[in-house]
Amino acid sequence: MEIRHRARASLMESRISWLLWAALSAAVSPGQAQTGCTWIERSDQFADRHANVWVHMGDLRTGQRLTIRGEFPHARYMSLEVYDASGRIVDSLTDTSILEIRGWNPFLPGMNRTKPYFGEFEIDVRMEERPAADRPANTLYVGAPSTGGHRLFLLLYRTLLLDRSLPGGNPPRIVYRGAPNQGSCPVGPWSAGPPKRLIGAAGELPPRLPEKLFEWTKLTPAATGAIQADIRYTFARIGVTPGRILFLTIPPFQAPVGVERAEPFPESAALRYWSVSFGPLYGSTERTLADFEIPQSRHLYVGLGGTPRPVEIPPEEWVGLNMITGFVTVRQVLPVREPDTLVPKWSEMTVIRSK
Repeated sequence: MEIRHRARASLMESRISWLLWAALSAAVSPGQAQTGCTWIERSDQFADRHANVWVHMGDLRTGQRLTIRGEFPHARYMSLEVYDASGRIVDSLTDTSILEIRGWNPFLPGMNRTKPYFGEFEIDVRMEERPAADRPANTLYVGAPSTGGHRLFLLLYRTLLLDRSLPGGNPPRIVYRGAPNQGSCPVGPWSAGPPKRLIGAAGELPPRLPEKLFEWTKLTPAATGAIQADIRYTFARIGVTPGRILFLTIPPFQAPVGVERAEPFPESAALRYWSVSFGPLYGSTERTLADFEIPQSRHLYVGLGGTPRPVEIPPEEWVGLNMITGFVTVRQVLPVREPDTLVPKWSEMTVIRSK
């Protein structure tokens, strides 16, 4: 077997905010009206098939109180995030920052993750600006009221590698209390879905999305305007010359050993979770490989357009995709440091079989 490599890889700073919000704004369409304290699950809109994501469209009014109460899930990660009506992230809570009201928080280092039931949490959601300091525990902020004494917001509940068969497998409960609708849920402005301008056409590319193949773009909290510092996205557009396949070398990212077997999270780890996803459009996914699914060789051979696996390539290293062109996204959750130098390396290769 003769393999010819033509390496093409680069990292570029970016101030694009499309990746997270493209998925979020696609979560609800005008045909999906919401009329109560419900979640709409749109896990399929996020660039990771191991993510379970629910969206709630809220309308908090003066005199009302909103609480979120649920059970800690059996998952690698969870978070609650608040976005305003224009798509900017307003506030967020990471799993380790949530205090339990009963039981224990399994996301804290050393805590038992094997019991069926962990514990419960309750979050208070306030219609105020997020304080710069002395923030109360278990509190989310949607921002100050707008004209009319209310605030539209989107609440996102995200988990990774969730076991839905165990306690905590469903999203937490949402309850509105207080004037003017005692014990009821908002309808009104959100009943026809969010503003249409938040919903992009399928496949529509943001104007600043790189057009070149194999150029890595990193999205940081500063680039996205996000205050949630839990997740880093690195992505690139991919395609292939006819008759060739792609060869991807994964850097030595390291998730905690044993966490996929429900062992306790360690006191320190380079990452909580990482994955590589492939999809034809931004925010869409045809296949995801989580950290424990990456082969030990850290080599992935990617065939586009239904290319069959060459016999020379081990099955565990082969990623066969139907898409012809698209995107690859590397997601890193709770990184200890900025992953500025850790990007996969691309090559384009031709496999020539011996007769």
